Order: sequence, then structure tokens, then C-alpha cells
Amino acid sequence: MTITLDTGQILTALATVASAVAGSVWSARKLVRPLLGMAKEWRELRGDWYGVPDREGFPGHKGMGVRMRDVEIDVKDIKAELTTNGGSSLKDTLNRIEAQGRVSAIHSNAPLVTMPLPNHSEEAA
Repeated sequence: MTITLDTGQILTALATVASAVAGSVWSARKLVRPLLGMAKEWRELRGDWYGVPDREGFPGHKGMGVRMRDVEIDVKDIKAELTTNGGSSLKDTLNRIEAQGRVSAIHSNAPLVTMPLPNHSEEAA
């Protein structure tokens, strides 16, 4: 049994194979491109969460756990300044100033320091 193909049949077969390959590549590209995008987003999220070390030309950053700990320490320090502790906090200082009447003088537009006004009559002469 011998199969004989003419040139038209060979070209049709080659075109069919080329079309199938091109379709497969196009389908794979449509599937792979979103997967590569998701992989990139995952790497970025992972880097943000765990931190990234410094590298040449690009500064690194701390991981989420370290950054949250730093924020908690800062909030604790701010709270300490806003509560009385016997004299050294910002709230204690403000209470002392208010007790001395300086804050009420500012609110009533009274000058804290009196200065002589310049004499304009001497300048006109």
C-alpha cells in the first residue's frame, strides 16, 4: 500500500500543522501571561510582607512585622507624652503653662511682653 500525495495536499497539511501550532502558542500565551502577572504580584506582596534587603541602586525595606512593632513603639511613646507622669510629659508641661496664665493671656489677646512703641514724630522731622 503506497500513499501518494500531491503538492496541494502537502501544503494543506503543512498549513494545518502551522495553524495548530500558532493556535496552541496563542492559547498558551493567553494563559501564561496572566499567570506571570499573578506571580509578579505575589513576589511583590511577599517582599512587602517579609522585607527586602538593600541591593545596589535600590534601598531595601523592613518587613511588616518589624514595621508594625516600630509603629506600636511610636504610639506608646506618643501616649506617654499625652498622659501626666509627674512633671516630664508634654501634658504636664502644658498644664504648668496654663496654670501660670500664659495660655489664657494669649487667648485674650493680651501681650505677654510689653514693648515701647516707636515714636513716629521724630522720624517726620
